[in-house]
Order: sequence, then C-alpha cells, then structure tokens
Amino acid sequence: MSYQSIREFKKNLPKVKLDPIEYCNILKISSRALYDRIGEVKCPILNENVVFNGRGFHHLLNNSDGTARDVNEIIHKLTFLPLAKSVIKNASRIEEERDVMIRESRKKNSKLKKAKTYCLVARVGNKKPVEVRVILLRIGDGILMFRSVMRN
Repeated sequence: MSYQSIREFKKNLPKVKLDPIEYCNILKISSRALYDRIGEVKCPILNENVVFNGRGFHHLLNNSDGTARDVNEIIHKLTFLPLAKSVIKNASRIEEERDVMIRESRKKNSKLKKAKTYCLVARVGNKKPVEVRVILLRIGDGILMFRSVMRN
C-alpha cells in the first residue's frame, strides 16, 4: 500500500489517545513495514535508483553518533516518511550537496570514509501540500541511499 499524504498514513493508525512513547513505538512498527515495501525508488534528478536500506531507517531513529533521537524527533521523521518516495520522484532540483566524513558501518570504531549528501525538496501531499526535505547519502562510489526526511 502506498500513502500519498500524512493524513492518509495517520488514518490507518489506532484512534486511541497514547502517550508519546507508546505512539512512537506503534509508529516505528508501521513505518518499518512501509519502509521495507519501498525498497528502491528511481530519482529522476540524479538519474539513478535510491535504495531504502537498514542504514537509512536506523538514521531515522538515531543520531549520526548512534545515540537515540528524542521521541518527538522520531515521531516527526516517521510521520513524514510516507512522503519521501514522492519527494524523490518529484524534486525539481538538488537544494544542497555536502561532502562529509561518515563511518563505514554503524560500529563505533569503524573507519571514516568520504561521503556525499544530497538534499532534495519538493512540495507534496494532496489536500494540504507541504514542503518536505529528503536527504540522500552516497559513501565513496557506492550506492545512493535514503538518509532522512523532514519538513523543510
């Protein structure tokens, strides 16, 4: 199932009042299922496929240093996840490119490698369009991976 808006995604979540931590845990489970179904998306602006792998989902839940994100920040990122595919497909330009140093793997002592991030922004959503930013990552000459999503 593909979601076109945040509202449509939220409509499928439970309708009970939950505290933020419970809500975050439910959102993690449903978002992981959605994330796994995305798999790969063709990015016309970069003319290559963007892979949605475990590294990207891990970054939605954790900071770059591996520490857990704040619950509200996780909720924010996971709420915008259903729109990431549309942003990648519909972005008209690369808003920002950065050269960064990033760990080869999530292990604390792994080697640092040169990487490049690309920031794509697009206005998405049907009823109430919103400007969403997606960050893509390429480590060395490797594949282009999804990194993050947020409101612009």
